[in-house]
Amino acid sequence: MNKKTKNLLFIVGAVLVVVATIAYFFQYPYAPYGMAFGSAAIAVVRLSSPYQGTNTRIKRLVKFQLFSSILLVASSCFMFRHSYEWLVCLLVATVLETYAAFVMPEEK
Repeated sequence: MNKKTKNLLFIVGAVLVVVATIAYFFQYPYAPYGMAFGSAAIAVVRLSSPYQGTNTRIKRLVKFQLFSSILLVASSCFMFRHSYEWLVCLLVATVLETYAAFVMPEEK
């Protein structure tokens, strides 16, 4: 998969996650499916582009991003079960992702 395809897939996945989160609050019945497809797209992009460098701080931040992808997938599973743990998973994933997004550009 080339870089342009990965970027497009990540953007589509992120938009699906945001739209599904909003749709779930309005009790749209297909919101968990959007969350599942979006989080799976993000996880596929993250898993298919590992970090090859030697900087330990960036390695740690990439692991944070991978963990946040796993939490997004877990969040979609909790959405299907109609339990409110999906909010906790989504919040932790968002905090980890935001931290990595702000710290990583300084390191590269």
